Amino acid sequence: MVGAELTGEAANSDEAQRPLDKSPHLAASWSHVETRQVRNDYTLRVDEELDQIERPAMVSGLRGADVRVEKRLEGSRAVRFGERYLTIRPCAVAEKTQVQAVKAGRPRRPHTSKRDSDWNQNFDLKKAPRLGPAAQAAGYPRSGTE
Repeated sequence: MVGAELTGEAANSDEAQRPLDKSPHLAASWSHVETRQVRNDYTLRVDEELDQIERPAMVSGLRGADVRVEKRLEGSRAVRFGERYLTIRPCAVAEKTQVQAVKAGRPRRPHTSKRDSDWNQNFDLKKAPRLGPAAQAAGYPRSGTE
């Protein structure tokens, strides 16, 4: 009988199976991991693609935070923030030519210099009275004395 020498009775006949603990997900263990930073509009760029974090997954402290992007063996992607996985969806990327066309089509206002104000026209710091004697003349005590 082949393989019979490797079998035997269990020392304890109780159930030997136990439930899985909260160890890392197996797919996460076998994935390529990169770190990305979440933009202010809750998007992140991975391999020339832009992904949007869905609204129910948005949490406090997510904008500007570093997230873990897991590229799984089957081709899927998972994004993890702390101990929580976030749901993402592909986001359309604005073409550079469209953005440049919008900027180029915007009319520019000519720069007009504002006339300087006249409020300090007669002020000369060298000719101004010293602050200490002016304050004493106005009835304020010297600094540090009553």
